[in-house]
Amino acid sequence: MQLYIMQTYSRELLRVGAILLLMFTSFQSIASSKSQYCNLPKDELINGGYILLEKSCVFNESILITKSNTILDCNNSIIDGQGRLNNGVMIISQGKSIRNILVKNCTIKNFKHSGIGVSSGISPEKLSPDHKRNYDNSPTDIIIDNVTVETNAGVGVYIDDYVTKTIIKNSVIKSSGSTGIYLDQSSKFNQVINNVIENNGFPTEEGRGEREGLAIDSSANNIIEGNKFINNAAGGVFLYKNCGEAFKTGKSVIRWQHSDFNIIKNNFFSGQPIGVWIASRQSRDLSKWGCGDDSMDKEKHFYQDFSKYNKVVGNEFCRNKIAIKIEDDNNIIKNNSFDEDVSKQINIPMTMREKLLGEKTIGNDITENENKKCDH
Repeated sequence: MQLYIMQTYSRELLRVGAILLLMFTSFQSIASSKSQYCNLPKDELINGGYILLEKSCVFNESILITKSNTILDCNNSIIDGQGRLNNGVMIISQGKSIRNILVKNCTIKNFKHSGIGVSSGISPEKLSPDHKRNYDNSPTDIIIDNVTVETNAGVGVYIDDYVTKTIIKNSVIKSSGSTGIYLDQSSKFNQVINNVIENNGFPTEEGRGEREGLAIDSSANNIIEGNKFINNAAGGVFLYKNCGEAFKTGKSVIRWQHSDFNIIKNNFFSGQPIGVWIASRQSRDLSKWGCGDDSMDKEKHFYQDFSKYNKVVGNEFCRNKIAIKIEDDNNIIKNNSFDEDVSKQINIPMTMREKLLGEKTIGNDITENENKKCDH
């Protein structure tokens, strides 16, 4: 009798196990079928207003926003360029004033150029000599919140010329082939707040150099706060004034604004060659870049870089080869912590400006920084 009961019990366990396996397999099938390919609501996108995408959808299309007072709530759906489309979500003013736009709850991936772009849509050669007019014709008051921008071949989030008051927050920008976030010339008063910016700048195409997590190119008065910059190829945050590269092609302009008055505070930097580099092109050979600026040498190899009056305060640096590199004047480096000796982590090298023009790097206020063991 006992043997019979054990055999019966064993058969019952096998039967229950088979049922559970079938249920689990069915659940997996249902879960994998939740994501479905959908079409974007074209009329809503054209007209603006509140646009709520269908949850659990995958959209293999680009999105263009041109109207003020627009909210795009992706509702945790996916915008997937499949490696064939250029740009994911583009906010373009088309040469007029647009403002008050919110993009949230999106995953944007696999685009050839940028995941998200904010631009006037005006080509460089058509920009006005009147800077106020350019600002008036460019997007302002833009919010990008709770998005994941990943595996795009170019820049993750691109903030174009003269764009102001854009906030990128609570988001993940990762695995871009170029910079994770790019603040381009004459943009200002933008904020990058509480994001994870990681594994960007590892190019997939031959001939493209490694890039940083955040590029501040002739962009001023920005706030970079509470972010995690982790394992970006060239470094965390680089500040510089572009030399007007490829100037003769008409695809670039001479930068009039410097990368000044930016605040980089309470961020975490880990696993990068350089955490923060101020005036990152002061000593770089740019002879092959077709610069429009006047060079510091007759051979046109080196061009003066400008990045002053920035504040790098309250940041934590762990496992970076160099934490902070400074190649311009009058910046404040204060209350930062380093996992190695401070004197080795703040680097002020002899620059090409000093060698060619005799101008040393001066006026930087470096105080109250400390060594601190990293717990991360």
